[in-house]
Amino acid sequence: MYEKLPIPPLAADPVRPGRLYGGAQHGGLVISDDRGETWSPTPVETFNFVAVNPAYPQSLYSGRRGSYDPGTGRPLPEFLWRSADGGRTWAQSRLAHPLSSVDADPRSPLGLYATSQDTLWHSADGGDTWQSFSTGLGGLDVHALAVDGYGPTKPKRLYAWVADKGLYRILGDLTEW
Repeated sequence: MYEKLPIPPLAADPVRPGRLYGGAQHGGLVISDDRGETWSPTPVETFNFVAVNPAYPQSLYSGRRGSYDPGTGRPLPEFLWRSADGGRTWAQSRLAHPLSSVDADPRSPLGLYATSQDTLWHSADGGDTWQSFSTGLGGLDVHALAVDGYGPTKPKRLYAWVADKGLYRILGDLTEW
């Protein structure tokens, strides 16, 4: 069923070879245990991003951004889906602001970084609460985010993909790009 659908968001499990987490455009989050040959659905519906924490691979995060009800045209509520057991079960939390992208902090079991267009966010509690931080991006449209901080001697880096501008990099204290 999912083999022919486009799967734009995609994440690989860092400890289970062959396990992929992906998303069909209108089919929700799907999981493959055979390197993408077949896909199984999850309870996560209509999402735009997926993240796996490489240091805590049982911790998965998924959500949606900027979705609208096709019947009414009204914005749909924003949600962050979380799984602490590798995708077997999921819990949902409502967000106060839409997120465009989420990535897990490999140095923290509950640390997350996220974008919502021109704002970068950090959560230290698995997405229950969020704090914005200044980045010098000043109104740029951030579409995707990646955290690179795995390893004890490597400084933490955040990468942000900005529409019509390209890739931006932030180092260490999360204030200078």
